[in-house]
Amino acid sequence: GWHPATVRSALMWGLGAAAYLTRRLPDALSALGAFVAVWLAINPLDVYDTGFGLTVIVTSAIVAVRVQGPLRLGDLGTGIVAWLASEPIAMMQFGRATPLAVPANVALGLASEVVLVLSALVSLPPFGFLAGITGACVDGFYAIARTFGHPAWAYWPTPWMNPTLAASLYVAMLLLWLGLEQTRLRRRET
Repeated sequence: GWHPATVRSALMWGLGAAAYLTRRLPDALSALGAFVAVWLAINPLDVYDTGFGLTVIVTSAIVAVRVQGPLRLGDLGTGIVAWLASEPIAMMQFGRATPLAVPANVALGLASEVVLVLSALVSLPPFGFLAGITGACVDGFYAIARTFGHPAWAYWPTPWMNPTLAASLYVAMLLLWLGLEQTRLRRRET
């Protein structure tokens, strides 16, 4: 079968598409809430799965800040938001912080856009020659991941991280977001 992360992505995309097909304005946070409810109804033990937790936390943060929130961010800002959202869980679960994740994610994000376009073109007969370039780009993804992900210099040990501290960090981020959102709403009123 499919990898659970792929199924989660497909289900989230499907909920967004359903909003479009029913001519409703998609509310990303509501769709994410519906996804979580449906997914946990099907797989209740995934509430303990780190991958599921990271999917929900990171997607929520990106949607709250970038799509529906007070800030309009580019790829770098989105990478920082994703990193900040995932880092407390990653530090607690894996015992290390990954400060180089932001530049790696930005590099991969920009490169993935090129690969998506190339992959679409390769499927058309006149552009089959681009398959080699697409493969080289994917190989580049792995090289970036190996460079930033495995060496000892790419992460810092965090044996001090615990669930209480992780929850406190999330509460602090939520309060910061709420403050920014209130400021944005006040500015809009004036």
